[in-house]
Formats: sequence, structure tokens, C-alpha cells
Amino acid sequence: MSPMNAFLLLEGIKTLPMRMERHSTNAQQVAEFLQTHPKVAKVHYPGLESDPGHKVAKSQLKAFSGMLGFEMKNKPDFFQHMKLCRPWVSLGDVASLCIPWGVSLRRGIPDNYARMSVGVEDPDDIIADLKQAMDKS
Repeated sequence: MSPMNAFLLLEGIKTLPMRMERHSTNAQQVAEFLQTHPKVAKVHYPGLESDPGHKVAKSQLKAFSGMLGFEMKNKPDFFQHMKLCRPWVSLGDVASLCIPWGVSLRRGIPDNYARMSVGVEDPDDIIADLKQAMDKS
């Protein structure tokens, strides 16, 4: 590892617990919003009691992470309307990222599936962005 990468890693580790707590708290709120949106068919997030893995996750985890997936009732096409959430592929960014997963039927992933890495922004801003984007699609 280069000296600069080592320095950046040490700096980032100092705030990791706070960032992970915020990711998880925000993702819980976003998942609860998505669960009630009329264009969303199903939300995959272990923090939701409706999730099949909730009981096990609750017994093993302190928090449920910032990653979630959701299935739209139709093929997701709202990504072009997002303003805060970026339509990029990445994990662990402090910014919210949301992308269509892409069809992989042999793996059980339908073409209406989207994946989201929820960031540390204000959760009301994340939810407002998702809502306005979905309402325009």
C-alpha cells in the first residue's frame, strides 16, 4: 500500500462506526418508505420485519447495513430523474447510489430489480429524491 493510501485508510477508519450507524439508520427509513410506495412491489432489507431474514439478522447484527434491494411493479426507469442519488455502481460511498441490477433470471434476479447503497445524507432528502424520480417515471 502506498503511503498516501495508508494515510487515507487511517483517516477513514476514525469515522467508520459513525458512518455505518448513519448508513443503517438511513437505509431503514428508506426501506420503510419504499415498502409503502405504490410503484414498489417488494423490498429486500433485513431490517424490515417482512423480510424473510429479519429474525436471523436481528439476532446476529447490531445494525442492518446500508444496502437494500427492491422490485418495482414495472421495469425500473426512474434513475434518469434522480438528482441526489447517483445512478452508479459502488459500495460504501457516503453518497446514496441506486442502479438497476440488470436481468439475471438464472440467479433469480428479475428485470424489475434495483439495488441501492444508502448514503449518509439527510434521510428525508434521499426519500424525497426517490419519490420525485418515481413519480416522474
